[in-house]
Order: sequence, then structure tokens, then C-alpha cells
Amino acid sequence: MDILTLIGTAIALGMDAFAVATAVATCLPLVTARHTFRLTWHFGFFQSMMTTFGWVGGSGLASYAMGLNQWIAFGILAILGLNMVRKSLQPENCAEYLDPTPRLESCGTLCCYEH
Repeated sequence: MDILTLIGTAIALGMDAFAVATAVATCLPLVTARHTFRLTWHFGFFQSMMTTFGWVGGSGLASYAMGLNQWIAFGILAILGLNMVRKSLQPENCAEYLDPTPRLESCGTLCCYEH
């Protein structure tokens, strides 16, 4: 992996963490040191693990998926897009006050989640 790829990945992950931290901060009436620590620790851990697993998995599966890579990407994006459309048609189910930091399940869906 060259240095430009590493820098691009670091910038993208930093922007992702900033966007989610901003969304979480708007949901909380008061941001405490506990919230800050838990978010930064979970982001550091999960972002590093996802990057590592993606790199290792991609290296191992590259020879198998070489001819299908655009169709795999299309399938993943189509599923995500259809899921977004499906969820947009359902009524919102947000809590008035939600502390998104104490549960592990909230790492995936931070501001609004389905009960």
C-alpha cells in the first residue's frame, strides 16, 4: 500500500468519525467526558479493525473476485439504496433523549434506531 493510499484512507476515516461525532453531539443535551472517551475509543478500535479486516480480506479474495468486482459493488450499493428507500417510507421512531454512547449496538446506528 503506497503512502498516498494511506493518507487518503486516514482522511476519509477522520471525516467519517467527525460526521458521526457531530451527529451524536447534536443528540445529547450535555456532552460529558465519559461520552467523549467512549466515542473516541470505539471509533479508534472499530475503524482500525474494519480497515485491517478489509485489507486482509481483500488481499485474500482479490484473485476470486477480480472479474466480478463491479457487480459486487453494484449489489452492495443497490441493497443499501433499497434499504434507505424502505426506511424512508416508514414512520420515524426516534426517542426524545437518547444517549448513544453506552451500548455496543449503537455503534452502527447512533442517532435514531428502531426499537
